[in-house]
Amino acid sequence: MGTAAEISTDGAFSYLGKKLPSADYNFLNAETLLEEFKVKGVVNTFSKKTESLCTQINRGNLVKERFVIVRMFDEDPSRFTDSFIANKFTLEVVQGALICCKAFSAKGIVFVLPKKSDIEISSELFGNIPFLCANAETEKYPCGFMQNLIRTIRKSSKNSEFSKVNSKCLFLDPETAFSVFEAVVKGIPVIERYVHVYGSCLKSVGMFKARIGASIKSLVEQCGGFKIPPSKIVINGMITGMAASTLDIPITKSIKSLEFVPATELCVQDEKNCIRCGKCRNVCPEGLSPDLLYKHLAENYHLPKELCATSLLCSHCSVCNSVCPSRLPLSQTIALL
Repeated sequence: MGTAAEISTDGAFSYLGKKLPSADYNFLNAETLLEEFKVKGVVNTFSKKTESLCTQINRGNLVKERFVIVRMFDEDPSRFTDSFIANKFTLEVVQGALICCKAFSAKGIVFVLPKKSDIEISSELFGNIPFLCANAETEKYPCGFMQNLIRTIRKSSKNSEFSKVNSKCLFLDPETAFSVFEAVVKGIPVIERYVHVYGSCLKSVGMFKARIGASIKSLVEQCGGFKIPPSKIVINGMITGMAASTLDIPITKSIKSLEFVPATELCVQDEKNCIRCGKCRNVCPEGLSPDLLYKHLAENYHLPKELCATSLLCSHCSVCNSVCPSRLPLSQTIALL
């Protein structure tokens, strides 16, 4: 007779449902932290260009004036994901920023909060690490992109070390800082994302903790389905986001929100030729000429190198798109330069 074993398949073979011990990141060096970021799949979703946080920090380590900047609100006012995480998981976001500060060998941390905010950040958490809380005028748009944050911080710290904040610093959103905390302290890989699901087409709306790889359709079902069919599905906000073509698209690490818009709420989307009205130049917060930059790439129109280089100043706020009567994809085109 052979030996037999009885195996119980109750429960889960993953961290889900288990109480995990917390790790003390103070005993980990920068190299170990970066390896944790890499192994756990942490990406930085501060901007449209989602990138490995480990790769981004390694590239920035050559910069002399290094700071970590955390935007504690959504740059696109039509969604609520970053604001939700910043308010509900403030302590975890702060600890995630401290971990990034150590991995980045930064001189200090800046938290940019809305002027009207209930978020409280205790100085006891930072020890000898310099930190600053700056307030942004979130009633105005744009205010949450890199260039906007740099101006806000310099205005709040004219005579301090933080006035040296620059575009080579490490900019984070609450989602990224929270992922860092879970990866390093809790040992949880990035397999889930908070997604704000809303729109007048849905029977109900809400904030969901969705598994990466789940379909958009599954979140719609969690909302009870549609009460009216959507004409457009918008990912990551009406102002700076993009359109999805089908409900079968999976949730990825870069998706923060889903809006389902009926036809009655959409304006005419047909592209036409530029009428040279100049509206895009008038509203650009960086003082660029979006029409000329668009023409340079789309129509091979010759521009001096100096003028082409101004595309690097674009914050991708998409205000130019919103005022263009010809419905040209100005912001998206400038991003390609």
